[in-house]
Amino acid sequence: MKHGFIGFGNIAHALHAGLQKNQDNTFKYISKSTPDEHLVAAKNIGELAAWADVLWLCVKPQQAAEVLSELCGADLSNTIVVSPIAGVKISTLQETLGTDIPLVRIMPNLALQYGHSVTAFCASEMDDDVKKVYAALETMGIVLHLTEDKFDLFTALFGSGPAFLLRVLHVFQEQAIALGISEQEAASLVLTLLKGTTAYLGENKEQSITELIAQVASKGGVTEAGLHYFDDHHIAQSLEDMISIAKEQSARLGT
Repeated sequence: MKHGFIGFGNIAHALHAGLQKNQDNTFKYISKSTPDEHLVAAKNIGELAAWADVLWLCVKPQQAAEVLSELCGADLSNTIVVSPIAGVKISTLQETLGTDIPLVRIMPNLALQYGHSVTAFCASEMDDDVKKVYAALETMGIVLHLTEDKFDLFTALFGSGPAFLLRVLHVFQEQAIALGISEQEAASLVLTLLKGTTAYLGENKEQSITELIAQVASKGGVTEAGLHYFDDHHIAQSLEDMISIAKEQSARLGT
């Protein structure tokens, strides 16, 4: 398939990295701010839209209206338009692009390029070509077919999730430096901790996370003391509030 990217920031880079594993795919892009010398650049959006089988709208939410306006007069008769733009609904795309072309809304994360994304998927229709897009995304991780009313929460959990988890891991890294090791060594230790924890979770799927925590936290021990602080200071509630704020921002972007 021929894949065209409008915008070539982080998500476009991740999508391209995942899609190029299929040697039958070809690529073009157009971007005002991040040219890529390894890809063929289109002269304008109209040319890119007419060429592409799949057109990926990889721009920031505040750029969406301008890009959709430019696409309004383009030939999209043989093109699937896919939008990973946070907050932008399919109905918003249809207001500008019409209802005669397949429109797909997704919410991936940057783990696409490593084959470990969790991606939400919703389409205006599911014809054979749209199913190919779905299948392509499945090669880059888990794809969950969701109704659009669930996208804001999904975005907060899994679109923003890598940054939230990394923020917590950064605290561990900073504390590890107090052991007298370098920042690089601390990062390596934290990465190994994360890999070990995910392996522990993955190898014990029959048990709940609460049960696995209990296996680590001996009564009266070090872990239990830390977990008591976690509970007494309502840290779980703070994390839930963080997710809620992110969800609300996703909803605002769609208005």
